[in-house]
Amino acid sequence: MFALTLGFNTGPRGTKNMVLRKGESKVVYIANGFMAYDNPRIGLGVYSTECTDAGVVFKRTKSTAVMPLDTTFRSIRVLAKRLFSPEAD
Repeated sequence: MFALTLGFNTGPRGTKNMVLRKGESKVVYIANGFMAYDNPRIGLGVYSTECTDAGVVFKRTKSTAVMPLDTTFRSIRVLAKRLFSPEAD
């Protein structure tokens, strides 16, 4: 196998799928979030999302909801580095 394409987009609409070439490796972090929201209009469907420093903003025509989270996965990357890096003797 010379290339492997994963079945998800790694960026905004219109970007290409991530490709792994022979002998190459990459780390991909994927998360699901669940939250309650006060605005019932958001439950009717979300038209767009935006990643900000505060988290992910879900947008409808005149309504928004913010899911506070680390969109850069900083905490998970730090923990994974500590867990999976070889220990220095």
